[in-house]
Amino acid sequence: VYGGPPLRSREAVFWKVRVWDEDGKATAYSTVASFEMALLHGHDWQADWIGWPGGRPGRAVYLRCGIDLPGLPSRARLYITALGFYEVFVNGVFPGGRLQPAVTDTGRRILYHVHDVTGCLSAGKNFLAAVVGNGWHGRPSLLCQLEADYEDGRRLIFCSGCHPGQPTWFAAGGPVRENSIFDGESYDARLEEAGWACVADGGGQNGPRGKLWMPACVVPGPAGVLRAQRVEAVSVVRSLPPAAETEPRPGVRVFDFGTNHSGWAGLSVLGQEGTAVRMKYAELLHADGTVSQENLRTAAAEDCYILQGAATVESWEPRFTYHGYRYVQVEGDPSLPAKCHVVSRVARSGLARRGSFACSHALLNRIHEMVVGTEEANLHGIPTDCPQRDERMGWL
Repeated sequence: VYGGPPLRSREAVFWKVRVWDEDGKATAYSTVASFEMALLHGHDWQADWIGWPGGRPGRAVYLRCGIDLPGLPSRARLYITALGFYEVFVNGVFPGGRLQPAVTDTGRRILYHVHDVTGCLSAGKNFLAAVVGNGWHGRPSLLCQLEADYEDGRRLIFCSGCHPGQPTWFAAGGPVRENSIFDGESYDARLEEAGWACVADGGGQNGPRGKLWMPACVVPGPAGVLRAQRVEAVSVVRSLPPAAETEPRPGVRVFDFGTNHSGWAGLSVLGQEGTAVRMKYAELLHADGTVSQENLRTAAAEDCYILQGAATVESWEPRFTYHGYRYVQVEGDPSLPAKCHVVSRVARSGLARRGSFACSHALLNRIHEMVVGTEEANLHGIPTDCPQRDERMGWL
């Protein structure tokens, strides 16, 4: 148990241990380890929640701002969270983590992340950008605070909101047209804006197809307290190639990945502009070989990608949903089956495997494998009861 002086926000703490044997003889000290404190008090936060209060039901909100740094900081931390799932970029660099933050009752607690972004920054103009999906909330909003420390003791703080002297955040819609944990994601690649996360800070500039970046608004935040997330981030832990492929009818292709798991499909496709490719997820098949989604109840479990019509293969995977499945059915233009390929991204909280089990009884080994597979498919921030249908509550 720690017995030292009270720890402070942002403090770096170093520690080492040694042990004594039964004769009272001490070992050498371990190598030095360390941890860093997050923001422990509400007054450490200067940021406000921002978003688009008018809302665009189902759509993700794209946010960005430009900041000026007088020089390279010796230390920089990005404290960030969202109502909904977010992905953030610092000068176009994605620090990692999917389906973040982990789900909580935001009336009591909101989890945030701390990213070390020291190596992402440069002297002069820098850019912060984020995409926020609906997650469990339905009205995406963002809370963000960048702190840059310098050797001379200065600390510059850049935060979301409308404070004097702070950068102006801009908001817009984008390619993520719909997103839902249960129903899936729809992405229109024709609305992509190259360099949106690292080139310009908006200010009324028109994007593709008349997209307009407008100043983001301060929006009401949740009532819960902010706490640093200690649950491991969700990430892709492995990719599965199809174990089998069938074409039960023209224009419909079914990929069998051999086992139930959770995650999403990564699509590679070549086709004409405006062609919609739909991917339906299921655990079962009908007698005719097409996917059966009856056990999913009201969950649509379908992703849609609309091609921009590039001359080369287009690659895409959803970012604000996940599915439980064995089969992925791809539908679109009848010519597409010969021009598309799907791999499965197995995604879960990044827990390390702590042990293993094996014995001489094949049935017990198989039961153990099924238990591990079930737990793996249900670890997305909290252990849930199922990854496929319209529930996914914390019953596990």
